[in-house]
Amino acid sequence: MSHPALTRGRVAVVTDGASGIGPALCGRFAERGDFHVLRPDGEVTFEMDRKRVLWGAMDITENRPPLSRWHSDYKAEFEAFEPS
Repeated sequence: MSHPALTRGRVAVVTDGASGIGPALCGRFAERGDFHVLRPDGEVTFEMDRKRVLWGAMDITENRPPLSRWHSDYKAEFEAFEPS
């Protein structure tokens, strides 16, 4: 079952499942107008998630292989980009 979440005249559809993510996303859409939402998993900080998304986008712009942060050729570069 899907639930529409209205946000500033746009409609986003969030499906049930995924450990109750639907209500959390609907709240972010309605309260803040967020379109893209990074869902916290309790394993890494918001800043780490943000940097990983940025690194993934840079895989495209830098012509690296997909998911290069796990590739041995890019290990040192990723660790410098996102120190643990």
